[in-house]
Amino acid sequence: MESLCINCLSLFLPTEIPTVTIKHAAYNTTYGFNVTLECMIVSSPNHTHVYWQHIYNETVLNITSDSPGVYGSKVTDPSLTILHVTAEDSGDYICFAVNIVGTGNSEPTSLTVLGGIHLFTFIEPNKSWNDV
Repeated sequence: MESLCINCLSLFLPTEIPTVTIKHAAYNTTYGFNVTLECMIVSSPNHTHVYWQHIYNETVLNITSDSPGVYGSKVTDPSLTILHVTAEDSGDYICFAVNIVGTGNSEPTSLTVLGGIHLFTFIEPNKSWNDV
């Protein structure tokens, strides 16, 4: 038995893992500042989850929108903003997007944190540096 189709419409829906790109291969920021690592995602079907990985001193840490000290890393805002960066935030970051087909990831981007904790010495009144 053959089927007959009159005025049929064939619809092609691409089904691929998400394509994930980053804007810059490296970022430099100053200790204590906020920094945003930009991530762009093209996905069909639409992506349903976004997360980042931070690689530092051979340790891999997954970062999601629920992680402390960050915002972003969401389907609607995939870029990652790290609040009040410290030296431990230095390292490589990879953006990931997940759809029903699979998981796509960006190339790594490198974050370098410049500066560090400033220590201050307060001298009591009527004392000199020689008394400290």
